[in-house]
Amino acid sequence: MLPTLLISMLVAAAASSAQGRGEPAPPLGSSQAVFEQFAHRLDLDHRTQFPEAEKIFADASHLAPPITQQIQQLRIRLVNAEIEKNETEVKTILVEYRAAATRMADLEAEAFAKVYALLRPNQVNHATEAFALVAGIFLPAPPASARVPRR
Repeated sequence: MLPTLLISMLVAAAASSAQGRGEPAPPLGSSQAVFEQFAHRLDLDHRTQFPEAEKIFADASHLAPPITQQIQQLRIRLVNAEIEKNETEVKTILVEYRAAATRMADLEAEAFAKVYALLRPNQVNHATEAFALVAGIFLPAPPASARVPRR
């Protein structure tokens, strides 16, 4: 509950910060909104660090679609194998899924490491929290109808 509240507060802060500069706030839940939160959390300089960090993540986002597509296809295969109770197929798919998820995590970590190299010493203190915001940034959000509400 608390992490959800903190993330919601960061989203609101990023949105109001953008609106205060006369810029439209990015849609909540979009990759751009998440990136804005990330940049805000690290207190990136908007003239020097922000554009470079944005380019790093944009470049990485161009590498993500084949991995994302593979993950989605493997999820479908996994569900079908589970429905058919085909344990051998489930095990095979899980090995492939782990490999694809590892490639995606590696892509995220590489992009973050490049941004981390841009940080000044006073910005490094928030790096762990900032990375938590962008973990999974290249994966598509599930459709709203598929999201399970938290209680």
